[in-house]
Amino acid sequence: MLASHLSQSFGRQQVNSRLNRSQVRRQKGLELAGAKRLLQPVGKMLLVLCPIWLASNLILSFAVNQLTDNFTAMETARHELRDQNIGLRAQKAQLFSPNQVGVMAGEKLNLHVPAENQVARL
Repeated sequence: MLASHLSQSFGRQQVNSRLNRSQVRRQKGLELAGAKRLLQPVGKMLLVLCPIWLASNLILSFAVNQLTDNFTAMETARHELRDQNIGLRAQKAQLFSPNQVGVMAGEKLNLHVPAENQVARL
């Protein structure tokens, strides 16, 4: 009785290796299948969203560039108009000076400042 008990404990037990290997394969397969199941929708979303994002980025950058060009053109026009306004104000100030009014009245209307002997006082 003692000898049979010792022989059993030291002997290697027979294990069904096919069952263990298939369980291991299934577990690895399930892990990969889960990853594939997750990656496929993510890949499809990226495939759809990336071109949309790139197209919207292209359109928005084109619009921003147009607005920048428009603002630059408006600033240039504003500076030109301001310079023209300064020139016109200087010309107006020159035309309304007393000396220039006298010159223009003499040329266009034949009006001159009277001399001392031309004025008769009553």
